[in-house]
Amino acid sequence: MKKLIATFVCAAGFSFAGNVVAQNDTGASTADAPGGVTYPLNFGSVQCTASVNSDGTAVSGRAIESARLTPGNYEVLFRAPCTNIKASKGYMAFVQPHTLSTGVTDPLTCTVADRAGKPNGLYIACFSAVDGSPADTSFQVLVTR
Repeated sequence: MKKLIATFVCAAGFSFAGNVVAQNDTGASTADAPGGVTYPLNFGSVQCTASVNSDGTAVSGRAIESARLTPGNYEVLFRAPCTNIKASKGYMAFVQPHTLSTGVTDPLTCTVADRAGKPNGLYIACFSAVDGSPADTSFQVLVTR
């Protein structure tokens, strides 16, 4: 037996958007995507993580490869189960500068984006929060769905 769960988002108090999710008796859920494709849902759980040194070497993570591309710019590639982690597939990535030890980093900010041409990859760019220049830093990144 399937139960239907409808979710709605209110934007600016006037318009409503919704999607319908089917949930079977085991609690597993699916959602219909464009083109009639059905994907299993994983409601906000962490799928893959990585800790990366400022030189781009991987410290830890679930089946990852990483590299420093240029000052402050990194690539992180995941293997299964994160073989297609593009935002358009419903994945979200979060990055945080981190010492990977004790203490705190200098004031830094990092951004994350899908890696062009690599569906299992992320592009990370880190900058000084003081002057905006590219900055090498160690960081942690996680991918959720």
